[in-house]
Amino acid sequence: MILVPTDLVLLPLADSFHEVGLPVLVLVALFGWARLRHGDRLTEWLLRHARLGPAVGAVLGAVPGCGAEIVLVTLLLRRAVSYGTVVAAVVATMGDSAWVLIAADPVLALQVHSVLLVAGVLTGYAVDAARYVPTLPGDPEPAPPIPVGAALGRTLSPALGAAPARPALRLSALSVDELGAPVAALWLLVPAGLVVGLPVVMAQADLSPLTRALGGVDPYLVTGVAGTLAALWVLVAGRGGERCPDAHAPVDLSGVLRGAAREAALVTACVAVATTGWSLLVAATGFDAADLALVGLVGVGVGALVGLVPGCALQIVFTGLFVSGAVPLSTLLANAVSQDGDALFPMLARAPRAAMATSALTTLPALAVGGVALLVL
Repeated sequence: MILVPTDLVLLPLADSFHEVGLPVLVLVALFGWARLRHGDRLTEWLLRHARLGPAVGAVLGAVPGCGAEIVLVTLLLRRAVSYGTVVAAVVATMGDSAWVLIAADPVLALQVHSVLLVAGVLTGYAVDAARYVPTLPGDPEPAPPIPVGAALGRTLSPALGAAPARPALRLSALSVDELGAPVAALWLLVPAGLVVGLPVVMAQADLSPLTRALGGVDPYLVTGVAGTLAALWVLVAGRGGERCPDAHAPVDLSGVLRGAAREAALVTACVAVATTGWSLLVAATGFDAADLALVGLVGVGVGALVGLVPGCALQIVFTGLFVSGAVPLSTLLANAVSQDGDALFPMLARAPRAAMATSALTTLPALAVGGVALLVL
């Protein structure tokens, strides 16, 4: 019989769901519902007020996740927004790694996002003022509708005409077959997670009496580990699908719930691997986080370089290292500015040189922000 150390393995797995995965799941679903109901209005306004593009792009980029940035990249490829708007968004975004910071320290997350927002606005307007635009594919054909409102809620016509009828948002219409067994299993754990995990995470409850009443079974560990395993099930079952759940717009509530589950599954899995691996490493080697050479200018440079890697997974792990105390704030800020999340995948597919130029461009403000943080923090 193999005994799994509770503090080294089970507790990090449970914490990954209760402290990160569960908030991500609920908040992403709420954001998805809002996009489903109201997203097209913001998109129409952005198209009609192009001069405010970089400012709006930075605000959209500050929203956790990758949906808004993908919308802007799609618009850029259709020449509907300025290049500075996209740059502002990718500078301001933390992608899915934002959820890790929000779950660990909401106040610090707000402060970091404020810095990213300012950096995004300044960089975006500077790019537009310089009139720099990388080489993009040829002009698209005007006939098909612009699928940008769909990424925030619905599909819009090129002339910004009427949107389709409001999608159904009835929970009663949902079924396990419609959601899929992995997604349904994850959502079924939400009530237990909120009742058991939320009070513990907020340090407002002691579950020891309940654990004794259950014969020594810790409900926090059971629901947390079950949630992480369900997240891994969602991730494995959905492999080979879209890179980012926001990349394809949900058209109904089941789509919102599936997209939220996939995004939460990715974040939960990455955090679980990072925290469990870190716990085992420290226990096995006695390693001290202070031994990592991620401080000073070297740390800022490493954070900016890690941000060049596309996708959210590595960035989630890197943010998890910050939460664990292995990475200083200046390094995190450099990484947060440099990373693009999943935003540039559409551009990589159609204009790889432009995507690489955009990613490299975000490195400059990343080094600047990280360097300033070294001086003032």
